[in-house]
Amino acid sequence: MYVYHCVMTGCLSSLSLLCSHPAALLLLAEEEAATLVETEGLLRQAMKSLETSGQPINAGPVVVVGCSQTTAGRNKALLVYIKWRLGMCARKLGHLKDAVRLFRQVTRDCPFLSAHENLIEALLEMKNYADVQQVLSKYDDLGLPKSATICYTSVLLRARSAGELPLVSVDINRGGVTNAELELVSSISRAVEFNPHVPQYLLEQKSFVLPPEHVVKRGDSEAVAYAFHHLRHWKQIDSALVVLHYSWMTAIAHLQNPTLQGRYFHPYPTSTRDGDGQILPSHHSVSTHPFKHTPVSIKVNLLGCTLSFLIGLVLQTFPAPVKAGWLVMNHWFLIPLEMCSQLLEHYFPAIWLTLSEG
Repeated sequence: MYVYHCVMTGCLSSLSLLCSHPAALLLLAEEEAATLVETEGLLRQAMKSLETSGQPINAGPVVVVGCSQTTAGRNKALLVYIKWRLGMCARKLGHLKDAVRLFRQVTRDCPFLSAHENLIEALLEMKNYADVQQVLSKYDDLGLPKSATICYTSVLLRARSAGELPLVSVDINRGGVTNAELELVSSISRAVEFNPHVPQYLLEQKSFVLPPEHVVKRGDSEAVAYAFHHLRHWKQIDSALVVLHYSWMTAIAHLQNPTLQGRYFHPYPTSTRDGDGQILPSHHSVSTHPFKHTPVSIKVNLLGCTLSFLIGLVLQTFPAPVKAGWLVMNHWFLIPLEMCSQLLEHYFPAIWLTLSEG
């Protein structure tokens, strides 16, 4: 708390000396602003101050060179970050066109900032699926770093193109499978292998919390964040959740030893649970992978074997009490049956004669 107070005091001192200090305005926008409108105003003031200050700004993309970065490079990085945060504010305020424009600029100037994920979300909100596909075609490459947004948005668009498939979970080797179905099944397999926790949240089989500020790639925190921001986009496409419901468990079953080897990606890291446990709140049940689902047939067989063992053990240990109890139970059941047969013979002799002859 003391360090935070010192930082804020330094920001206010900078603004008193230079009324439009970009870095100080940015920090105030992120730490002191109480509303989105106030944050957007401070960010626009910081961007305007940086652009009109006359300081050198690199014209090309941002290049990180450690501490030896030039003044022009630092100013460029600061400008790109301000635009990124402005795009987020515009997205939350419903100014989707401004958000898309800013995210495109950030993606062009700083490719490693992952602003393309924000761009995908804004384009999905506008239902501009053609531009979403164009962005995915650039980043959905096996050689590039992946995220749940890229993998599952690819599934979403392919499900939209393929329509509602009645036999999604059947064997791919069956006849009559179209190319759209094959691409859809392949994209689902890739997405589930990258982050297997997402389908539970999209299908609302598991409750999720507010997304954390930071996420663990391929972990439960990333799944929570993706489902929180993208579930409404899946609900807008009728067949998407249906396809995912019938396919994701089949894709999980095809993953053999996911922590040792992967088909499309590196083996699933076992350390994600530790990171998610530190990021997510304590009341949230963190998902683990591989899932340990026991088939129902195995549970029934195990229950039958256990009951047979217990009955045999009781018969072997207490034969006399078990025999006496068995006779008492037979007596209880036989007396009502004999009474019913006598009543039936007395009041309905014809029916009794038919049953006796049968």
